[in-house]
Amino acid sequence: MTRYLFLLLFSCLLMPSMAQEKPSPLAPAELDSFHDLALRRIRALEEYIQTIADKKRSFEERDDAIKNALKLFVKGATIQVSRSGPKSIKNGNGSVSQAIPIEKYFQRLKNLNYSKVKVTDFGAARLSDWVEQSDGSYQATGMYFQAFKAWKWVNGKMVPAVDHKDRKKIDVDLRMREDPFYKENHWMVLFENITVDGVGESASQ
Repeated sequence: MTRYLFLLLFSCLLMPSMAQEKPSPLAPAELDSFHDLALRRIRALEEYIQTIADKKRSFEERDDAIKNALKLFVKGATIQVSRSGPKSIKNGNGSVSQAIPIEKYFQRLKNLNYSKVKVTDFGAARLSDWVEQSDGSYQATGMYFQAFKAWKWVNGKMVPAVDHKDRKKIDVDLRMREDPFYKENHWMVLFENITVDGVGESASQ
């Protein structure tokens, strides 16, 4: 009985270290496949954002787009947006907002107080090469280019209210994670935080 308890305690002590074991490095071909996957997901995110902002779409479509977009991110992910006003932050990339939770951003985008909102991309999404981290995970930096336009009804006319461009930087994480459906660990790509990397004319450079 004593020997059994000792073995049980010993196995319990080993479990955390086994769970944290550094995974074997991915082969170049595997990294290329995940690079392509991450790019496709950045493009999907752009499409979700366009749907969320489009007031011509039904509430159901826009809510579904929010749900699907959130699945692309790690928990606690945040985003910056370009803005002007007393609460904006001035940096080398222009006037930007404090970072806000990504879910709050999607909800605000859906509920913007404009008569018409149109979000488009004005350049092809990009992604850097993967860089292996000390824990065996990989990090890359993506870029996407977002044009935002909004209009309001004024005296019976649709008048432009907002027209600006942003270059957004998105942190991309590749690591072993537990699949929420199959409950098995495998390599997964998820987005982390998004920051503003350029505003206005500098966004196109």
